[in-house]
Amino acid sequence: RKILQRNVLIAKERCESPADGLSLDESTSITLYTFEWNTNESSFYFILNQALRMEDRQKLKPWFLYLKLFITTLSRLPPIAATVYRGIKADLTNQYKPNSYSIWWGVSSYTDNIEILQSEQFCGKTGMRTIFVIKCLNGRSIRNHSYYPQ
Repeated sequence: RKILQRNVLIAKERCESPADGLSLDESTSITLYTFEWNTNESSFYFILNQALRMEDRQKLKPWFLYLKLFITTLSRLPPIAATVYRGIKADLTNQYKPNSYSIWWGVSSYTDNIEILQSEQFCGKTGMRTIFVIKCLNGRSIRNHSYYPQ
């Protein structure tokens, strides 16, 4: 709980003058989601996405207030239609068919710059990995509010 409180304060400090007409709390809801903690498994986004992917929807109750703020905030950002990329360091070819539609029950980050995705920090250029090319029709750019704006 102390780590969460500390990271909320760090996120709020980064959002003192939010862009896109968002309030401090709205911008902070995005920054907090994008903020990396000591380990992936302890990060806010990781724990939230675990809850979003659970079959037992009752497990989402503790997240309702945050999700309301987060989703309302995203709806206030202008929609974008673009081709974007998401990469995972694993072979997922058996789980996804080319040119098919999929529903992801979590919040997913992406980039519009394939070179960033191919950097070693993300997927790299070698080894087992799956790169999704997504035709986004109604996405939202959170770049102005992300802890990592690139």
